Amino acid sequence: MNKYILFVDDNEDVLGINSKIAEKANYTFMTAKNGNEAIRLLEDILSEKRDLPSLIVSEIKMVSKPKGIELINKYRELCPNTPIIVVTSLIDGYLEDLNRMKIPYFEKPYKVSPLINKINDMIE
Repeated sequence: MNKYILFVDDNEDVLGINSKIAEKANYTFMTAKNGNEAIRLLEDILSEKRDLPSLIVSEIKMVSKPKGIELINKYRELCPNTPIIVVTSLIDGYLEDLNRMKIPYFEKPYKVSPLINKINDMIE
């Protein structure tokens, strides 16, 4: 199985930073600029019978839909065994749901080291 991370964020600077984090930790990765693009990418991967990502690291407060818990539910519907990490600047409205769903989260701006550690823990 080819292990890789799917990063989803509507901020290209954040996608760039996350890509550098993955490269530095020797992970292969893909990026999506919003929830719709991520969902289409996952659907394509499934239809082509390719390996799903080993981890999804996603912003959930984006301009386009789906977003928030709806987006997380869509990820879980398409790839139920893929762990998710949420990175967002607006965590308050989602804390209860994220804790209930046992989804780790990082509030922006976040420190790189703890994110890399969490990625390592969840992929290995």
